[in-house]
Amino acid sequence: MLWLPIAILSRFFFACCNVMDSHFSRNNFQNGFTQNYVVALFYAVLSLFLLALFHPAWPMFNVWPWICTAAFFQSFYLIPYFEALKEADSSVVTSLFTLGRALTPLVAIILINERLSVWGYIGFGVVIIGAIYHSYVPGLKKFNIKPALLMALSGLMVAVFTVASKPVFNKIGIRDGFIWIVALSSFLSLLTILIPSLRAAIKTDLVQSRKTWMWFFVSLVSASIANFLFFFSLALAKASYVTMIAQFQPFFVLAIVYSLSKAHILTTRESFSARDVKQKLTGFLIMAAGLLISFLPELF
Repeated sequence: MLWLPIAILSRFFFACCNVMDSHFSRNNFQNGFTQNYVVALFYAVLSLFLLALFHPAWPMFNVWPWICTAAFFQSFYLIPYFEALKEADSSVVTSLFTLGRALTPLVAIILINERLSVWGYIGFGVVIIGAIYHSYVPGLKKFNIKPALLMALSGLMVAVFTVASKPVFNKIGIRDGFIWIVALSSFLSLLTILIPSLRAAIKTDLVQSRKTWMWFFVSLVSASIANFLFFFSLALAKASYVTMIAQFQPFFVLAIVYSLSKAHILTTRESFSARDVKQKLTGFLIMAAGLLISFLPELF
């Protein structure tokens, strides 16, 4: 069970990114493509450094389809996520990843024939209920559909790149797999600069956000640590189980946002009214219960 604390730790670092991403989405970047492009610039430099430092072996032909699939979906899953951060609280957006991640067991069956127990599938169903409850807006008596749809798309892309990454780590190892996936995904993301309309928006946002580069760098370093820990846990456990651990992430987000807002360090979108906090905690507890149900066969 070494993978379990590693997976949970990765969620803490991902939560740090969620909080800072919310701040940048609201205050610095006009569209998700720009924010994704800046992330890709960082990872392009990081991958070149890792390639020069470790000289990873060139993957065999049968590994490249998995690398390309994982890299493609990793390249663009952040775009709908960044857009969703403009529409809802960061903790809500993070929990809504579940709407797409819940398809991980199905994707795992289709791509790598990975199956869960009956309890595992029941737990996933409970998690979905918690995520749907989380997207409900009590005051308006309706569901906040736009961020839910955006995050369903983003979560589905996460599910595919998560499942596609596992055969890569099984065949060429964690370090080399991490380097090749990051290198290719950053290259694909950088290609968006070739689109004229996006190129103009990227240039504008880069100029306007130049005063926040220190915080953005901190966010990217945190994301790098989170991704490596995530991939490490993925190499040790089933993709569906590692995905389920992601449901702890909103807890971390809420705690980090509360701490930073009290310290007046970052501005992010998050409501701490009694009604909203109660709803968020209820949604989190439902998802945590689903997680526990999924692990019943492992615990007893």
